[in-house]
Amino acid sequence: MPSAHKEQKLNVPVINISALVSANPNPEAVKKTVAEIGKACLEWGFFYIVEHGLEPEFIERVQSVTREFFNKPKDFKRTVARTEVSAYTSI
Repeated sequence: MPSAHKEQKLNVPVINISALVSANPNPEAVKKTVAEIGKACLEWGFFYIVEHGLEPEFIERVQSVTREFFNKPKDFKRTVARTEVSAYTSI
């Protein structure tokens, strides 16, 4: 019996942001990158960036600290300072 559910392959937008971090940015390349980011935000709500210039060690440290925070008990996470713009919210 065929399944009513069709499997979808999701392709998260991957955006090269080298134009945004360049020492000598090309205005047209910046405009194109900004448009790609806007489209990804509207259509997906998030995106994956490449060519950002961050060192792998820095990325690993950020990921480690993030995992450490989210592995803490909810009571601890609720003590983090919140604003209208930035807030930890459990679901």
